[in-house]
Amino acid sequence: MNLIIEPEAQSISFGKTAFTLALKDGRTLSVPYSWFPRLLMGTPQERKNCRIWGGSVSWEELDEDISIEALLAGKPDSSAFAHEYWAQHPEDDPRSSLSVSSNVELSITEAAKRMNISRQRLTVLVQQGRIPARRFGKQYLIRASDLNRLAERKAGRPQKPLMTVTT
Repeated sequence: MNLIIEPEAQSISFGKTAFTLALKDGRTLSVPYSWFPRLLMGTPQERKNCRIWGGSVSWEELDEDISIEALLAGKPDSSAFAHEYWAQHPEDDPRSSLSVSSNVELSITEAAKRMNISRQRLTVLVQQGRIPARRFGKQYLIRASDLNRLAERKAGRPQKPLMTVTT
């Protein structure tokens, strides 16, 4: 039997540089405000004015909603607002410390988890040659540096160039 339990917050406390979530299953998670620039820029009172419900924490005044599952996966804010803030304040950008060493190779399963896509989809991308990988026995290995480059890419399909009509 495969039993999946969604993580739920029990309580939250706030420090000078981070907030701490106590989960119902007994785990404790401390998260720096720099992972979520809206919290970093909020006042202590605005931070305390939050709502815990099920698997997320919400700050209505700060327009911030954080999934506990994403926190457990080690994912900082991925919004355009956060990217813009980190571009202006690179010292607060947590993404550089989350990158994996470039000489490490990951299996398709591990790489798919890090990229948040299915194992099957990643296998297709490798087989199409869109993601570099090497074959090792019956499996593919992907260098972490290639994953890091992919993670830095802008999400979505590339825009098609506009056609210009000349007369």
